[in-house]
Amino acid sequence: MEKPTFQRKVLVPCGWASLIGLLPGFLLMLGSQNLTDYPFSPALWLIIGPLFFAVPTFLVQSVRLGIASSEYQERQRNEWNTRKLAEAAADRAAEDAAKHRAKRLAAEVDERSERAVELFESLPKWLDNSASWVADARKHFAAGAFSPFWSSIENAYAALGAYNGNVRAIENLATRYRADVTELHRLESRVFPAAFPIDLDDVRATAAAEEAARQLGGVVYEAQRHPVFAQIWEQRRTTAAVSAGFANLEDAVNRMSLSLQSSVAGLSLVIQSELSESRSASGAAASAADRLASAQLTNQIALNKRVDDAVWLLEQAERRAV
Repeated sequence: MEKPTFQRKVLVPCGWASLIGLLPGFLLMLGSQNLTDYPFSPALWLIIGPLFFAVPTFLVQSVRLGIASSEYQERQRNEWNTRKLAEAAADRAAEDAAKHRAKRLAAEVDERSERAVELFESLPKWLDNSASWVADARKHFAAGAFSPFWSSIENAYAALGAYNGNVRAIENLATRYRADVTELHRLESRVFPAAFPIDLDDVRATAAAEEAARQLGGVVYEAQRHPVFAQIWEQRRTTAAVSAGFANLEDAVNRMSLSLQSSVAGLSLVIQSELSESRSASGAAASAADRLASAQLTNQIALNKRVDDAVWLLEQAERRAV
């Protein structure tokens, strides 16, 4: 609504009233033969006429201006109050949404940590599974069982492929964990999630698979030197993929060691460069024990214990392989 002004509400109507008041004087001057017949001269009518119309108009419009100004101010106050209420409601909604988002992120951070530990715990199992198939392959090789030998080799590479896939999955979880923690600190600076349960020492233990892949490659090479085993190899080397990420058995034989090294290096880089940043940011205020609630601390200790147990199993598997 446009603000009422003195000029628009009073002066303009008075101007039009004054013009209307001039008309009687002009009409007298134009239509009268004897100007002495009237009690007032036309010149006096030109003065009295505008005043006769303008003064009442001024009074009426002044009152209307006062009423309109009061209504305008009241409307402005109502609009201001409505706007402030809407802004306050929007702020509360944004705050509630941020708290809900922070709560969900905190839960997702815990879920990523739990999932990462589950995947890490599976690594010794896949390593043992691969070693078991390699042992079977050696027996079949010694017995001259050509087809069972290559089936065992395929299964051994499939186990190492699953191991490799889990290492990459842990890397992905660690990267997403860091992004979630960063956003969580932005939404709620007083929330301190538990640290990612896998550290650099734990990552180094995952290199145990590299020795297993090397030994598996040695078994394959020995078989390829044998004419009959090599013939069966030629029949099976381009068959369907034995593991995700590899086109076929030949691809797995050629690239498994490098792929494992790349996966371990990638995970190590994420843990070192990304998670260390989030840990230092959350550790600036207080120690981890002071920041974590009792339930969080208990869960963190349990996760670390599970990772330590898996590291011990990986170390034992590496010693057996050597």
